[in-house]
Amino acid sequence: NATEDWEPSRFQCELISRVLRAGRDSLSSQAIAHFVEKLLPTDVDARGVKWTDNTMPLLTTCLNRRPPLSGRVIARMADEIIYVLSPIKCNSMEKSMKFATLFNALVTKYGPQLKSASKVDPLIEAVPQLKTFMSKTINTSLKKLK
Repeated sequence: NATEDWEPSRFQCELISRVLRAGRDSLSSQAIAHFVEKLLPTDVDARGVKWTDNTMPLLTTCLNRRPPLSGRVIARMADEIIYVLSPIKCNSMEKSMKFATLFNALVTKYGPQLKSASKVDPLIEAVPQLKTFMSKTINTSLKKLK
């Protein structure tokens, strides 16, 4: 099925993360932005990466490099966080520190874009579902964006 998400291995994710962290000069921010856009496609029919304990640190590493991401990609990532924390999605992500770290990186690095995409209030509503010590920090950061 073309719309199913794909899942790279832990080793693939670690390798790419190491290249991103170590190769500050070797990869342009445009290249990282393009990579993130491929991981989180905004087209309905495109496949994206499955959010797992292996892929979330990779996404976080990308966000920490602050590539110039489009508003559509930021909105797509916010929507995925809201969906993961929604009652209809029963999984253990709400207790995952890797998920909380990704959520925090999105809010702290791309706050103005979240605000312009009208995602701050929906994210504030999703934060109480997060069951990690970072939820208070994320909530405070989101409220500062209002």
